[in-house]
Amino acid sequence: MKYIALVLGTARRERQSEKVAKYLLTLFESEEDVSVTFVDVRDHVKAPETIPPWGEKGTEHTPTKWQSIAKQSDVFVFVIPEYNHGYPGEWKLLVDSLYEEYAGKEAFVVGVSNGTFSGVRVADHVKPVLVELGLVVQRSALYIGHVDDVFEEDGEPRDEKLRERASKFITTVCQTILNG
Repeated sequence: MKYIALVLGTARRERQSEKVAKYLLTLFESEEDVSVTFVDVRDHVKAPETIPPWGEKGTEHTPTKWQSIAKQSDVFVFVIPEYNHGYPGEWKLLVDSLYEEYAGKEAFVVGVSNGTFSGVRVADHVKPVLVELGLVVQRSALYIGHVDDVFEEDGEPRDEKLRERASKFITTVCQTILNG
């Protein structure tokens, strides 16, 4: 069994990227030989003072639940919305709270935006961060633009092409970790 951490990287109210993450979660749950843990930054990053000083990993301040999930995970899928051409601060606080737990593990990025660039810019910003943390960032990614318009209220994609791209992405993630 391989373990996937599916990380929703924003804590904003009315976040549209939650629809993306929950949809991907349902697709991952239908796959065999993988177990997925949904990680919401809201549950792990409460305030900046809870983040340990640089170099003090594994202290009482380290988010131990996140640390446990990260240790167990074989791969990370980060669903990250683009805010003002960058990534959410709470996502950065979460990933910066650990280091050794990421070493050599696979990482995939799902860029989300309400614009036409479909989260490509946020993906470009997070990839160097992930590499610096020791993750192996995969070229395969999923980009979803106009997120306010492409999902129904129940979280299902309106567009068949989006369903196909998401399904192909899930297959790629699973093949990478199962065959790697």
